[in-house]
Amino acid sequence: MSRFLTLALALVLPLAFASCFEKSTVIKVARDGSGIVHVREYSATKDKEEDVELPDESELEARAARMGAGVRLQSVKKSINSKGWHGTEVIYEFNDINGLVLHGSDPKDEEDQDAEREGGGKEDMHFQFTMKQGVLEVVAVDDRWRDSAGAAGAAGNDDSPTIDPYAGTSGPRASGIKVTSTAFDMNGEAWKSMSRGMRIGIFIQIDEPLAETNSRYANGSLFTLLNADMEAITKSGELGSIEELDGRSRGEMRELVDRVDGFEMELQEPVRFVFE
Repeated sequence: MSRFLTLALALVLPLAFASCFEKSTVIKVARDGSGIVHVREYSATKDKEEDVELPDESELEARAARMGAGVRLQSVKKSINSKGWHGTEVIYEFNDINGLVLHGSDPKDEEDQDAEREGGGKEDMHFQFTMKQGVLEVVAVDDRWRDSAGAAGAAGNDDSPTIDPYAGTSGPRASGIKVTSTAFDMNGEAWKSMSRGMRIGIFIQIDEPLAETNSRYANGSLFTLLNADMEAITKSGELGSIEELDGRSRGEMRELVDRVDGFEMELQEPVRFVFE
């Protein structure tokens, strides 16, 4: 299967395998630039722990390597969210966020991985991180964006190392749901049912005091880089298909963010977090 590397298609890929899908990625960073990447994935189709299959550690280690040379796998476990959906939690750790690159999608087959290693990989939306003298800068980057200047809730569990951005949000109870051929018709009942509670997001968590930030999306110590609430996006009626979330330039992406309810993306160049 070919890789979906534009933002819109990166969102579609996991949805093709599970309805009422929820995925959040939280980057928790300390003043010294060290931190963790905490990835939570849940599906309403998985209402029992035995429905969940843990990914191979070799696969997770490959994902860690793709995020940067200094990123390593810390742990993986089965988990359950506040709605009763089962899934997984994977935690990666890093010593220096300057080496971190967070991609919008993962290569899914050997052909994609070989192309990437040879420098001929397909276009990819990703976030780059730069930290110097207590100032963290984050930029969303896409090779197709020619107007870019370039890059420089409560936790679900008390012992969770990061805040769960979607804890306490609404959604159907966990239950098996079949995906039909008409599931991606945004005006159809199948899609409207499947998109209930469907969310995908990438977030920064900073628990230490900040002197200033220009972030547009702040919720306590949690800051949004990307949040796609598919139920809200569908209800907005602004889009006929998910592919319309794929802006061809940074300007087009800003227009989508301003126009479409439920779609947030930090597009400043850069968004800055200045530690005290």
